[in-house]
Amino acid sequence: MLKISTIIPVYNAAKYISRCLDSILSQGIKEQEIICVDDGSTDSSLEILRKYEKAHSNIHVLTQPNRYAGVARNNGLTIATGEYVHFMDADDYVLPGAYAKVYETAKAASADYVKTRSKTFDMQSGLLTENKYFSMSGFPKSIYGKVCSLTDCHDVLLNTARAPWTSFVKRSYLTEYDIKFNSLKCVNDRSFYMDVIMHTNSIVICDCYMVCYQIHNKESLMGIRDDNFICLIKSYQIIKNMITGMPRALQKKVLAHEFNSLAGRYAKLSASQQKEAADILDPFLKGFRWSELDESVLNAPASKFLYESQGIKFPDKYRINSLTSLTSLYANSQRIILYGAGQVGLALIQYLVKHNDASGKILCIVVSDKTDNPDLIMGIPVYSVQEYDLASADEIIIATFENVQLPIYRRLSQSTSCGIWGLTDDLCAMLRCAT
Repeated sequence: MLKISTIIPVYNAAKYISRCLDSILSQGIKEQEIICVDDGSTDSSLEILRKYEKAHSNIHVLTQPNRYAGVARNNGLTIATGEYVHFMDADDYVLPGAYAKVYETAKAASADYVKTRSKTFDMQSGLLTENKYFSMSGFPKSIYGKVCSLTDCHDVLLNTARAPWTSFVKRSYLTEYDIKFNSLKCVNDRSFYMDVIMHTNSIVICDCYMVCYQIHNKESLMGIRDDNFICLIKSYQIIKNMITGMPRALQKKVLAHEFNSLAGRYAKLSASQQKEAADILDPFLKGFRWSELDESVLNAPASKFLYESQGIKFPDKYRINSLTSLTSLYANSQRIILYGAGQVGLALIQYLVKHNDASGKILCIVVSDKTDNPDLIMGIPVYSVQEYDLASADEIIIATFENVQLPIYRRLSQSTSCGIWGLTDDLCAMLRCAT
């Protein structure tokens, strides 16, 4: 068995493919093969590949009609024989000596998947840079060399690049779980990445820079993403269906990151591209289940820009910003539901019971998940939001900080026409001090 199979989808990469192949050939590993899959190139890419194939016995060239990178990678995988697979991009290059270091790390840990660091080359400035996202420089040194899984290392694995060229993956592991790329024109790497990391407890993060990735290259797969926004939405849906067996809390974190990535790409579109994307976003966001996302991510700038640009906004007129306003609302209402039993919720309940006549006014406390909550809090019954008829209330007060109120408001407003109120962060702080 060979040690490494490098699979490269090639589409009109004549400017860069020689540099890419030379960087791999110079790794000095005899037990390696390079599988290039020409994806219907219309430039001289295939001619260059054939010359390399003729000169090097370990380079193999496949051809296919233009069916995009995901299909090309899958086709390359069908003839691969290496113990580990590296899915490389034709316009990038492997840094000197990287393969040996990554392979040694993989073997030492018997890893199914090895995640590496990357450098970036900015094609606009001409500078070699270190991008925090690709270099993983924001993470503690303790993560390197550690054998982990998505469950115990999701903060790292969900906050770094999904690109397949950032990693080695064991070929037998791909075969065992029948892991393949989807056939989307672009964004076929995100679902592949999730499929890889969700099945194994043998992931290793290697403190090694393996690839130099070109940024601001409009001819790359990333460059065509802006004109194919629909692929991001389809990728989100593929991943949503893929992770149904995960624990609920982890599902919400995964989908929140996917949504935020989608939103981040939308924020970078030109005005005309955003206008075109709006026609795609409308059916996607209509009736969107905000509860399926981890709510802490929804206040991220990109996500906030996306939903507010589509007219989705928590109405300011429904915010309670003072104890006086809270007391007035409470005095003029007869049937109130409180949403939330966290620190803010408990402080609100204590304040209302201590400073007001609570006789029968608070119908109940509702929460998104009742698993970790008691049946009663200070004598008030606790229900999941699905268990209680929200329409029985005059008012619902969302007892959370502002950054998580939007998805709650959206969800509640679809179930009832009663008044829904949110507390400002200043009022939340006052309540906690008051109790």
